[in-house]
Order: sequence, then C-alpha cells, then structure tokens
Amino acid sequence: PLASYLTRITASMSFNSNRLGDFFMMRISQPYLDKELIQFALNIPLEFKIREEEGKVLGKWILRKAFEANLPKEIIWQSKRPLEYGSGMSRIREIITQKMSDEEWLRKTRFYPVKFMNPEHLYYYEIYREVVGDIPKPKENEKECPYCGGGMGNSSFHCRICGGVLNWKI
Repeated sequence: PLASYLTRITASMSFNSNRLGDFFMMRISQPYLDKELIQFALNIPLEFKIREEEGKVLGKWILRKAFEANLPKEIIWQSKRPLEYGSGMSRIREIITQKMSDEEWLRKTRFYPVKFMNPEHLYYYEIYREVVGDIPKPKENEKECPYCGGGMGNSSFHCRICGGVLNWKI
C-alpha cells in the first residue's frame, strides 16, 4: 500500500515556487521534482525508507543514514514536526483566531459556501476572494472538492485551492 501511495503522490506533486518563479521570470530548480530522482527514490526498497531507530519509527531513513557522519545526531534523528512550528505559522494562527469572535465565526461559516477547518482557513479564504474572486467551478476533467466546490484532479486527495484533504488510506 505505501508503494502505491508514493507512486500516486509523486505523479501529482507540485510546489508554488514554480509559479512564483514563472511570474518573476526566474528559473526554479527543484531536485525533488526531478523525474530521474523521483524514479530513483521510488525504486528504493521500503525497508530503507521507513525504519525503527532507537525506539522511534522514522521516515527518510536512508537519507538520514547517508548524512549521519556529516550532521549532529540530534539533527539527523529528530522526529518530524509540522512545518508551522519552525516557520512561525502557529503564532500567526493564534493571532488570527484571537481576532475573530465566536459570533463572527458562526455568521461567516453560515454565509460562505465553504466548509472551513478553522478561523485561519476562513481568514485566508476572505483574502483569496478579495484578490482572486470566487472559487472557480471544476473543469470537465476535474472532480469537485467537497469543502470549497473548486476543481481537483480526479486522482488528487488534496485541494490546491482550499487545502482540504479527502479521506484516503495508505
């Protein structure tokens, strides 16, 4: 199951930096999107991707092992943590949540046709509407996101418009 999941997500991986680079007429090189590197990684046996080390189950095991002699142990073998903690996004989430009253949250979640995850999600949606406009309806070759109504690739489980994640199993 993990192998088929990895094959599936690598087929649809993309990062916003490509579009930003295009906008600013800059060439962006992303090693993790390189087709040869992806193919190489997909062919690595699963036992080298996820493994237990010192009582912890860790992903990217072979990558950690490859740099073990070059980086401190506490960096190599650290547990994965959500991106928002290192980037400061968790603090922004707190600020946005504190600015919105429960009454405002209820009123706006009833008004908009989107199923919001939290006040931060609603806040970003309002910026999106102001800058971009309404969420575009799905194209002929897309399915509808159950959270925002926008278009998603038929094999996607993540909506690039609202961030919604469909129920999926590895």
